[in-house]
Amino acid sequence: MRKTCLRLAMVALPALFAASCGGTDFFNTDGGIDQATGTGSCPQGTVIYRLADATYPAVAGSASFVQDTCNTGIMASQLESNRVIKNDGQGNITVFSSDGTTVQGNGPIRCNGGTLSANAPTVSDGTCRFVATYSVDLKITADNTFNLQVTQGRSNVMSEPGKNCTQPANCTVIYKVAHKM
Repeated sequence: MRKTCLRLAMVALPALFAASCGGTDFFNTDGGIDQATGTGSCPQGTVIYRLADATYPAVAGSASFVQDTCNTGIMASQLESNRVIKNDGQGNITVFSSDGTTVQGNGPIRCNGGTLSANAPTVSDGTCRFVATYSVDLKITADNTFNLQVTQGRSNVMSEPGKNCTQPANCTVIYKVAHKM
């Protein structure tokens, strides 16, 4: 029994000394968030915001392109469309495009943020048809208010019948936009 207590003390004392000197990252965590899995509690002082099922209008003037290797030719203001949000109440969010049917991202949100993903079937912009993959970085900044950075990868780009699509066969569009209900 005495040896067991001594062994426990040898393990516990260094951790206690490190904690008293400001050490906090003993088990690959950051404020309680396990970096490998993204689970656990949020850092102390984090205010968790709500995101209700709704259609969220874009904030006028908030859209900007990060990258457009597809040379879409659209203006940033054209990216300011509504987004439909579905919240399953278990920490998972689905972001739909303005039509409410095309999934742009789905996945878990922890501590007001997360990266959502989706693969869409063939998509058409009226001139070009392509297979789209989405990665959406979602940051909830207040109740029913969020920012998106959407990365849309396009592959197998081709012209719609009777149209002339000038986009490369594979390209990427990345943009940011804010939404508030």
